[in-house]
Amino acid sequence: MFRPASAPTAMSATTTAAATTSGVTQTVTGSAAPNAAIRDFQTTTSTIAINDDLKTTGVRVDVSITHSYASDLVVKLRSPEGREVLLRNREGGRGTGTVSFTANPADFNGVSTKGNWTLVVEDRAGGDVGTLRNWSLSLTGTRPAPEPPPVNGGRTVTQTATPNAAIRDLQTTTSTIAIND
Repeated sequence: MFRPASAPTAMSATTTAAATTSGVTQTVTGSAAPNAAIRDFQTTTSTIAINDDLKTTGVRVDVSITHSYASDLVVKLRSPEGREVLLRNREGGRGTGTVSFTANPADFNGVSTKGNWTLVVEDRAGGDVGTLRNWSLSLTGTRPAPEPPPVNGGRTVTQTATPNAAIRDLQTTTSTIAIND
């Protein structure tokens, strides 16, 4: 039975996040267990908020969905800046009812990890429904280089010169400022 497409269903989830340091490379993780319904011809989303700001060098996504017909589903991951990557596209046919997979998309390399990462699950056929049980996200990256320490202990020294020197064509004019600190 054909049903017209409905408005997307947005679900948010409680998330957990942790950061570990390994030299200059760090890994930030988050997980969500929304137990959100996946309905025919609708979109279900779940979001994980990441507070750490790293430049992404690797992404791992683990997804667990209960659905009796995996070929109905299109699964994508959206970065905080809006970049969307296809993780699974109507694969699997009729199955046992559980769709579990891991994806490692390189398409997010270089983006900031900070912000809301969204898993998007689209059901593109009728007759079978399911549940987005849980998913987790592991982001590996590097922190931006720290700012160099200020010169002279952070003090600012200001001097002004008003030389009133003429600037002539095809000649060099110089002015010198002496700072005694």
